[in-house]
Amino acid sequence: MGKGLRWDIGRKQAREFYKEQGILPPEVFDAVDWDGLELALKGKPQMYKLWYGKQCTGYCATNSKMVQWRMSDDSRCPDCNGLGEDAAHLMVCPNRQRRQLLEEQIRKLEDWMESHYTDPELGRMVGQYLRGRSRRKFASLSCNSRQLLILAKTQDMIGWRNFTEGKLTRYFRVVQKRYLSHAGASLTVDSWLKAFISKLMEMTHGMWIFRCISKHHRTKGSLVLASKAKLFK
Repeated sequence: MGKGLRWDIGRKQAREFYKEQGILPPEVFDAVDWDGLELALKGKPQMYKLWYGKQCTGYCATNSKMVQWRMSDDSRCPDCNGLGEDAAHLMVCPNRQRRQLLEEQIRKLEDWMESHYTDPELGRMVGQYLRGRSRRKFASLSCNSRQLLILAKTQDMIGWRNFTEGKLTRYFRVVQKRYLSHAGASLTVDSWLKAFISKLMEMTHGMWIFRCISKHHRTKGSLVLASKAKLFK
């Protein structure tokens, strides 16, 4: 079976799975640039891909899942202590250190965009959208072109969490390809998308690592502190 046929079959299966699980309706699924996401995942370690799949489907070991699987009785976030920690909470946790980490990651992404021929208006909108932490719509940001407005509206269909997991509207490709051409850059739109999506996924993965350290650190992790607290009851 050819690679293209396997990819097409896999995409159809994913489309049906996302529909059944209530993750993305078919019309929104079709708006995602899956080719760009494939480029970003290609060559990543298998364990990274495993984490990514769990994060996107919500089957990662968050504390609400651990309760659901009867492996814990505590659904609280190890950082903000809020109840019902799930995959969607990862990038919107109000904990001060988590917010600081997100800001650092956004600044690094902005530096990368500036040095890699990103449409300036698009770069500004991306930074503002990420800092909104799901509370601000992409389409609420000012823009100076019809294509950027279409991009913003279709990305809002896909959603903020999906954006942080690298699921972009196809209009990122359209807008950025046009800008690269006008700028006379040798960088291809595929190369730009691969790197940009990788940066977004790295942000989310970095937050997951921080969260896991908060929970499992051998002296300061939430599990260790909870065990110590029980000793003094």
